[in-house]
Amino acid sequence: MDDYPYGADTYSHSDLFAGIPRERHADIFGRGHHRLVASGTTLFRESGQALMVYFVEKRRLKLSKVHEEGKEAIIRYINPGEITAAVAVFSGKSYPVTAVAVGPTKVIGWNREAILDLMSDQPSLAINLLHVVVQRLDDIQNRYLEQRAERIEQRIGRALLRLVKQSGRKMNRQDPD
Repeated sequence: MDDYPYGADTYSHSDLFAGIPRERHADIFGRGHHRLVASGTTLFRESGQALMVYFVEKRRLKLSKVHEEGKEAIIRYINPGEITAAVAVFSGKSYPVTAVAVGPTKVIGWNREAILDLMSDQPSLAINLLHVVVQRLDDIQNRYLEQRAERIEQRIGRALLRLVKQSGRKMNRQDPD
């Protein structure tokens, strides 16, 4: 896979590119701005003008929001193959969260015009992006319901399962001889 410059493994596992021929990936990523974000560096800030949609190629971003009392709430992690800030960019609003690199993180960003052009050229990209947005909305609704209806023990259990699902990695287990 060394001849594939855009990390074929990351892209082939991303729901964002389902149904898009691999040979189109180079064009899609070639139209983006590639950036390596140093560990702990802020990619964008809550309330800043939303200018770019970002795809995480390597490592991850931590999305957080600061409560009026000054406490940080982690909203989610954006893992390789995932996208962030699309809704804010499309709506012309501010970023609703702050994104910080967890480890040296490679991202690809597109401004509003570029991502709209790409979605016109590749309708599957638009459909896949809509699917991602709907999944995130479902996640928010489920979390709200958890907060309103479940006991603390259930909420903690669900939060742990969500973290494992979102951030865990499958490991090959070796049986001891």
